[in-house]
Amino acid sequence: MGILMFLPQGTQDGERVREAIGRAVPGERAEVCPTVAALAERLREPLDASDVVVLLADTPACLEELLGLGDLLDGARNVLLLPDGEEESIARGHRLLPRVLLYGGDWPERLSAIVRKMLEGASN
Repeated sequence: MGILMFLPQGTQDGERVREAIGRAVPGERAEVCPTVAALAERLREPLDASDVVVLLADTPACLEELLGLGDLLDGARNVLLLPDGEEESIARGHRLLPRVLLYGGDWPERLSAIVRKMLEGASN
């Protein structure tokens, strides 16, 4: 059981995701992919059924890149963090079939609770 995170390099939100995950599941195995290419390569390897994939789409362009990975994300338990709550962003984000889709300023607190529950549910 572990966490695979896509966190674009050099983003403040990426650090907020790391902190939120660290609070939620300290000591949990976590792997970070800083680029879409690195994420695609990692997703070609098997994931455990209990793994959680956290995707930070910090810009609309980043979301577009992630949409190209749709097939690789099939069956993954993923949480998608969107750059905004715009109707178009939400509609596009749903194409990745996330278990949870978050946007807005309070997502770090919600992300911690969601990931903790997803991992606890997988171990039961």
